[in-house]
Formats: sequence, C-alpha cells, structure tokens
Amino acid sequence: QISSANYARQIISNQFIKAKESKGLTYQQMARLLSVNKVWLTSVLHGQNCCDIQLAHRICDTLDIPHEYANELTSIPLRGNQSIISDPLIYRFNELIKVYGSSLRGIIQEEFGDGIMSAIDCKLDVTKNEQSRVILRIDGKYLP
Repeated sequence: QISSANYARQIISNQFIKAKESKGLTYQQMARLLSVNKVWLTSVLHGQNCCDIQLAHRICDTLDIPHEYANELTSIPLRGNQSIISDPLIYRFNELIKVYGSSLRGIIQEEFGDGIMSAIDCKLDVTKNEQSRVILRIDGKYLP
C-alpha cells in the first residue's frame, strides 16, 4: 500500500529521471556537474533520499525543471520500496545478503565489536572494471 504523498513523490521522481534521460545525461555526468556522489544523487532522484534546497535548485536547473518542484527533493522520504524486490537485478542483492549476510556480520562484529553499520551514514559507489564486472563499495559508519 503506497500513501498519496509517496505516490506523488514517485510521480515527480519519474519526471526528474525522464528529464535526465531526455537531456542525454548519465547519473555519473550529473553527479560530476553537481559535485556529489553518483549513488547518493541517484537515490535522491529516485525518491529514496533528500537533499538541501540549494542542491535541489541546482538539480532543477541542470534538468530544466521549474524550481517549484525542488521542494519534493528536500522532503524526508518514506524509504524502501517492496515492489522492486522482484526486479531481477535487485533480487540478486537479496540473494547476496542471504548467502553472505552471516559471514559479513561475523567479520564486522569480530573486527569492530557488537554493533551495526549505518545505512543512513553510508557512502556507496558502483564502478565497472575492464572485464565488465560490477564493483560495489560500501563505506558505512560503525555504530556500537
């Protein structure tokens, strides 16, 4: 069940993404133009994170979107989307955690102690190497 506020945000997020695509910009190009992390920027455009009003205006300027939509990028979202779990690419991350989750937990707790890695104070990066392999980097704050 999706709330009307989240539905509206989803519609506006789609408009931002379509504007990016119609300008022929990649997430990487936009991130460089705006001097921000590409994964974080992508999550803002997809409605899963928020940004300050100055950056929201710069995003609107980059995509030729009226500033009246900037506030949508600054509101705190209801994070998570259950409907994407069935997406084949996203589901592989689910499988990855099912297979390696307990191992990652064991290593993190052995090296850091009893605690968790923040998903909010977290930086992500995605790159591609010469062999077309996906390289994911997660830099999360440890919380004891």
